[in-house]
Amino acid sequence: MTAGYWFTDQLGVIGRVGASYLVGDIADSPITEDGSRWQFTSGVSVAYRF
Repeated sequence: MTAGYWFTDQLGVIGRVGASYLVGDIADSPITEDGSRWQFTSGVSVAYRF
């Protein structure tokens, strides 16, 4: 999900959250063996339009 808010016509902030579920060979990898198959992401950024 992504949401944004513009303070002015040129300056705003954008936030994003998401989740992915690993399947197949990627889910069986030793790197993900100790972790969860669910991978969560989030981020916030400042945006400027010119």
